[in-house]
Amino acid sequence: MVRIKFKTAADEARGFYELLTRASGESLQGGVYWVDESALKILDESGIAKEDFDIAKEMIENIGYDRRKPEVEELRKELEKF
Repeated sequence: MVRIKFKTAADEARGFYELLTRASGESLQGGVYWVDESALKILDESGIAKEDFDIAKEMIENIGYDRRKPEVEELRKELEKF
């Protein structure tokens, strides 16, 4: 399972529908979803923009790209509740 976040509200609506009808996943707070890796292929085939939350977090920490750091910290706090 991987954590993803959709890039736009429209992608989130379409992605949520695809997850409900063709795959499995769990909606977490903050617009983050736990999805099975097989669901990633379905979302890609449907042209739904998303980002891997864990990869984005790692890139921010390793590269020092701080623009989205507050968002990552907020999401981390939300995920720790689970």
